[in-house]
Amino acid sequence: MVVTEPTPVHGVSTAGTARNVPGDEPQTGRQRVLEQAAWLFQRQGYRETTLRDIAAASGMKAGSIYYHFDSKEQLLDAVLETGIERITAEFVEAARTMPPGTPARERLRRHVLAHLEALYEHGPFTTSHVTVFKSAPDAVKALGVPSRDAYEQLWADLLDRFAADGLLRPDVDLALQRILLLSAANATLDWFDRNGPRTIEDLAAALTEQFWSGIATESAVPDRSAEWDKPALPAGRDHAGGSFAAGAGPLRTQPDENPPVHHPRGTANTP
Repeated sequence: MVVTEPTPVHGVSTAGTARNVPGDEPQTGRQRVLEQAAWLFQRQGYRETTLRDIAAASGMKAGSIYYHFDSKEQLLDAVLETGIERITAEFVEAARTMPPGTPARERLRRHVLAHLEALYEHGPFTTSHVTVFKSAPDAVKALGVPSRDAYEQLWADLLDRFAADGLLRPDVDLALQRILLLSAANATLDWFDRNGPRTIEDLAAALTEQFWSGIATESAVPDRSAEWDKPALPAGRDHAGGSFAAGAGPLRTQPDENPPVHHPRGTANTP
């Protein structure tokens, strides 16, 4: 039977949704419930989603859910645990398939790519750790912490190895840098469009570059930032209101085809 598929997070693949296609093994009732719960928690929010909603999307009576799960909390815990298992598996697989002698920077890029692919290829199970976990009941969060900590420890071990090999500055707070790196990767769920001009590989490359080398270059010296105190206004703009005048609307998340130059030092390319 084909069951409904709620709208996914922006840009996230619908792979793994609860539906049968010719040649697939039929899903069990538990699998259908789990998949539909994951989509609904993501789309509607945990608190707003009822067991009756999940049952309807799964093609069963509300009382039948209790045959598979004791409560909505247990169902959310199962969704989150499935997600972190898949994220962890992507990290482990990236490490397993890493060619011998891979340079550290490329090693980091492959692990960043694996994290992004986990988010975008496994639907709401993995993205729930970004979008739903924060609203989970405290008891469910407590159950999920050990698995999340274990995944972060994989990253901590990777960065510690780079530091031990003398590849990272000794004054760097690796724990903070790890959080910033993973947070930046997770935040792409808010704006990245897989149908747009950029790819997941582009994201991985940019995140790796920012972490490994920073965004300032040697050519930025001498520092001319003092000149920004009175920046020249772009030609052809309304000098009274500018582009940030009331009612101008939100900043674009995709660049114009021919974006205007706003900075004296070069052209801004907002993601």
